[in-house]
Amino acid sequence: MASRNDTSVLGLLGKGLLVLIGLVIALSIIATLISVTVGLLWTIITSVVPILIVAGLAYLALSWYFEGDDSGSVDRSSSPSQSPEQRLKERYVNGEIDEAEYERRLEQYLDPVETDTTSETDRVREFE
Repeated sequence: MASRNDTSVLGLLGKGLLVLIGLVIALSIIATLISVTVGLLWTIITSVVPILIVAGLAYLALSWYFEGDDSGSVDRSSSPSQSPEQRLKERYVNGEIDEAEYERRLEQYLDPVETDTTSETDRVREFE
């Protein structure tokens, strides 16, 4: 009878070991799947994110380059129906240009420079 007890204990140990081995195999498969998923995500992140960063910086640079005017600021508040004098006055009131610049530009608008065909040397000869 003692041998029958021994075989049932060994049978229980054998079944326990089989279950334990099955659990280890299942856990290793799960760990492998997690590791593959993390690896793929990391590959995507490290290849797509730099591309998105460079594209965003390029977009900002191009939008800054093409939207600026000669003073570096963009006048978004003025409508196309305003006259140049009104837009100039609005920029002066908003503090975008100083009084000297306002007067200079207003004078240029009101008194455009006439085309002068006289050369610089002719002007010097007149004063001699």
